[in-house]
Amino acid sequence: MGPSVVAYMHRRRFVQLGLGAFLLAAAGFVVSGLSRLVVSRETAMLLGAPLLLGGALLAVAAFVLAVLAKTGVLKLDGAT
Repeated sequence: MGPSVVAYMHRRRFVQLGLGAFLLAAAGFVVSGLSRLVVSRETAMLLGAPLLLGGALLAVAAFVLAVLAKTGVLKLDGAT
């Protein structure tokens, strides 16, 4: 068997990813809503889509890290 590699991660990273996902998703809704005052609906959705996509990707990253931590592949710093 090869050497075992264990990665460590701080608990606050979950909080940062969760807050980042929430803020990006909220910003996407604000941008698309406010831009509808100036441009068409399709253009407004096109402007807000990257922020919503970024928020979704951060949420997926937080979920993957949580699964890795739960299965033991990733150790949480300070966890027993």
